[in-house]
Amino acid sequence: MSAALKLSHAPAFADQWVNKFGFPEWELSWVGLLELACVTLYLIPRTAVLGGVLLAAFLGGAVATHVRLADPHSSSRSHLACSLGEGSIFVTRVARAPAA
Repeated sequence: MSAALKLSHAPAFADQWVNKFGFPEWELSWVGLLELACVTLYLIPRTAVLGGVLLAAFLGGAVATHVRLADPHSSSRSHLACSLGEGSIFVTRVARAPAA
């Protein structure tokens, strides 16, 4: 969804990109393509690990942007993301535990 917003240069999103985050508008397309490439790598089973690492780095950059701006919603969003991430790691580890 966010890649589509970036690639379409949606007016509300582009305004926030430039005025709130301080990035030039021409970067919208490049960042959208990069995000789409990371998702594509994640969806291909053979490159899923690489795609996952790149997506984590990509989302880490997004969180860093919100923290840099002291966005009041950034702490609750990152807390939720960390909680969901820890839960999925737990489920993955339990699901892959050797049978006794």
